[in-house]
Amino acid sequence: MNAVWIILSREYLSRVKKKSFIIMTILGPILVALFYGLIGYVASRESDSEVEFNVLLRDASGNIANRLNHAEGYRFTPTSASDDSVRHSLIRGAYAGFLNIRDRDVNVLDSVEFIAMELPGPAQKRVLERSLDSLLHADKLKEAGLSQGFLDSLKTPIRIQTLELGKDGSMVNSIAEVRGGMGFLMAAIIYIFIFMYGVMVMRSVQEEKSNRIVEILVSSVKPFHLMLGKIFGIALVALTQFVIWVALSGGLLVLLSGVIGMPNAGPGPEGVPLQTGGLPGIMQAFMALPFLKMGGLFLFYFLGGYLLYASFLAAIGAAVDQETDTQQFMFPVTIPLVFAFVIASRVAFDDPNSSLAVWTSIIPFTSPIVMVVRSAFDVPWWQLLLSMGSLLLTFLLMVWISGKIYRTGLLLYGKKVSWKELFKWLWYKD
Repeated sequence: MNAVWIILSREYLSRVKKKSFIIMTILGPILVALFYGLIGYVASRESDSEVEFNVLLRDASGNIANRLNHAEGYRFTPTSASDDSVRHSLIRGAYAGFLNIRDRDVNVLDSVEFIAMELPGPAQKRVLERSLDSLLHADKLKEAGLSQGFLDSLKTPIRIQTLELGKDGSMVNSIAEVRGGMGFLMAAIIYIFIFMYGVMVMRSVQEEKSNRIVEILVSSVKPFHLMLGKIFGIALVALTQFVIWVALSGGLLVLLSGVIGMPNAGPGPEGVPLQTGGLPGIMQAFMALPFLKMGGLFLFYFLGGYLLYASFLAAIGAAVDQETDTQQFMFPVTIPLVFAFVIASRVAFDDPNSSLAVWTSIIPFTSPIVMVVRSAFDVPWWQLLLSMGSLLLTFLLMVWISGKIYRTGLLLYGKKVSWKELFKWLWYKD
């Protein structure tokens, strides 16, 4: 095993000393924070936009044109001009669009057209639909002898405070969206790191094979030990980068908490602090997360998922001569990861205890993504143990399979390898 340690050290040190690794490790959390901050800024700017679109409006019913004077981002100008005249106005740029209401019976609007040189986006289209709907809704209320103000007075604002009850009888504030968001963030990190560093293992093996460097290496070390050294060495690189990211993100979080200030909520039911709204409330729910449990499970599935996929990706790198030949093998290997990520996006914000969520969190090829999302919620221990045991056993099986493929394909040149050929290599004697 001394050879494994030597290879592991080489793979680790050769990568963590690179300037690109140091720069991205330091800038990673900052760039992510800036990215999401920019998205929020752009979204707020768009929502606060005061730009209005001048739109011509022709109303066959005669009941809408003179009253449709309020729609966010639009200013309407009633017209009775012909279609040709309207088209010329749009082409000249005099107006941004033309809303043509062909229906004479406003009880059913199913012949409404919007013509423009640049069509509105889905959000702008919904604004028009809501404006028309509100106008006709108010007419129907008036016919029934009711007013919108009266209906609004019947509405009772409801705000449900969610409290999680512990086995010791204690209660803590909890927001399901915060839990789901945190779980999904961890799943996204694992998804990205498995792809990024698993492919790094494959390319490292493939490059050494194409450059014939591997012929020198296997003269002094067993191919299986070479594969393990590469996998675990790059795993330490990924773990190092992740630990630094966590430390930097924790510092940013502490700084953010100091700027915002933790909420001083009054007592709620049975002495539980009331959940405040806005960002302070989110911070309060965030601090109530089971970090020890989530952190331990994240570390296990982070390493387990990487080792599972990296072992097979290393075998793929050894089986091919050129990187372009890896595509036929990469697709079926990465499909479970992509499927797990799609499922995780539903699990995080929908139903973490559904049958689909439970089984995909147990199946080893999807559990590294799905189970970390569910870890933010209350997962039965038998499901956790079954999932972790299945992942561990599958990893050991994949290492054995990958070792067989790796040993045979490492020194094989000039031959196109198929899935059938890989299957045959599994039965070659040592």
